[in-house]
Amino acid sequence: MPISWTLKNIFVMLVGLGLLGWGAWLGLAAYTRLFGIGLGLVGLATMALGMTGGFMDTSPATSMISKLGTLAYALGLPIVIYGIWHLG
Repeated sequence: MPISWTLKNIFVMLVGLGLLGWGAWLGLAAYTRLFGIGLGLVGLATMALGMTGGFMDTSPATSMISKLGTLAYALGLPIVIYGIWHLG
């Protein structure tokens, strides 16, 4: 799989991994579980963003990663906004 290994993309992947970990930690408590799921999805999408170089790599191997990342953003961002609205 042709993953772009520039310093910027590695940083974006690490940010995504951090969001995924934070979402998993928040998912342990019942009152923040939905917010944790949203952060986890945004973390997965951010990791996909870093792997594909900003969703610009259109090779067949990374096309599915880009589609899944877009879907994860489309599902995760509204959940995070809803969680911020109700937790704040």
